[in-house]
Amino acid sequence: MSFYGKDRYQQAMKKNVIMKKLHSRLGFNLAETLMTVLLLTIVLGAITGGIAAAQRAYTKIRMKSDAQMLLSTTITVISAEFERARSLNGSEELPGGNTTTPITSYYSEYRGGNCKLYNDTATSGNQGIEVAILKNDGSAKDGEPLVNEKTRGLPTLYTKFVKSESDLGDDSPEFTPDSLTGDGTAAKSGYIEFTVAVFNHAADGSKDQMVAVRTVRVRPTLCQ
Repeated sequence: MSFYGKDRYQQAMKKNVIMKKLHSRLGFNLAETLMTVLLLTIVLGAITGGIAAAQRAYTKIRMKSDAQMLLSTTITVISAEFERARSLNGSEELPGGNTTTPITSYYSEYRGGNCKLYNDTATSGNQGIEVAILKNDGSAKDGEPLVNEKTRGLPTLYTKFVKSESDLGDDSPEFTPDSLTGDGTAAKSGYIEFTVAVFNHAADGSKDQMVAVRTVRVRPTLCQ
């Protein structure tokens, strides 16, 4: 028998053995059954692990995407508030030109009064930056979220004013003159700088995770 014929003979015999096994009423022996169960366990475990890993990756990607969208929306709204402001800290003149000045209030024609933006620290931690109209005595009325629930994306995400992109401590926007006069007179021009960070609220009580952060400079209408 030639090598080619022998090879075909062996293949036919193997196929015949497999067919007999498939058509046999005796079924599989214990060793074969255990091997089958083991292989199925390995395959199902790999599939389950892959699905879990895919879900974790999707959750992380969606959280970062929603955080970037929330950050951009919040910065756009804050920038519009300051660009259209008719006064800062109760004056139609820019703050004194010898130092940076925190923005405690601004006049908004759109909202119809003196307003302030601030971090909401009186809630569970996921309200984010709020806006409030000031009363005549300077105190704030009940504030409302600057960005609504529909814009927020994931319900666990929230925004906060921080000191800088490297220092996540609470802070507020500040006005900085383009040039320091040193004599305390009103500045002629300058910019409002603020840093906003997006955090993911940890449901298990652990420290909230910072997901996105950006520093922005805005020139108010008073500078133009």
